[in-house]
Amino acid sequence: MIYIDIKYANMLLPRLDKWSVKRQMPYLANGRCPYCGDSTKNKFTRRGYILQKSSLNYLLYYCHKCGKSTTLSKMLSETNPDLYKDYRVEMIKESSGGG
Repeated sequence: MIYIDIKYANMLLPRLDKWSVKRQMPYLANGRCPYCGDSTKNKFTRRGYILQKSSLNYLLYYCHKCGKSTTLSKMLSETNPDLYKDYRVEMIKESSGGG
């Protein structure tokens, strides 16, 4: 259900620092890492990425500074619990055929 991941990634990005979508297909977004904060010297450094791998049906997060690597689902739960709750409800509805 990659389209749900993309929907929630797009909802999360405005709530994070300096994030923007670079490409829709395959999905790629870039911004400041919410875990390590990137550079303290340069506020424009953006080393965090949310990306879609063609072999997977979900989005991944990776930071080139701190090395944090996780799924979008886990990132949502750690950075925005309220949005994560809505994400889980929608995923459950979709998996049970109620979408």
